[in-house]
Amino acid sequence: MVIDGVEIEGNNRDPLLNQAEAQGVKMRSSCRSGLCGACKVKVTEGQVKQPDAPAITDDEKVQGFALACCCVPETNISVQA
Repeated sequence: MVIDGVEIEGNNRDPLLNQAEAQGVKMRSSCRSGLCGACKVKVTEGQVKQPDAPAITDDEKVQGFALACCCVPETNISVQA
């Protein structure tokens, strides 16, 4: 996966934020539970599973936005944080 141009090894089990931090990539975050929206990213390639969360609307999901704290990549992805 690629986060702001930095390529890291990812998986399809853990939230994006956890995967990034485990490999030393810093991302904005706060509540870590989908309530605040601080970790909202734009998925520019690939697909993520984004559970329902208060900090993201259906319209934002359609536009390609996701919450790094709770979205899980389903494919190889590229995101802009």
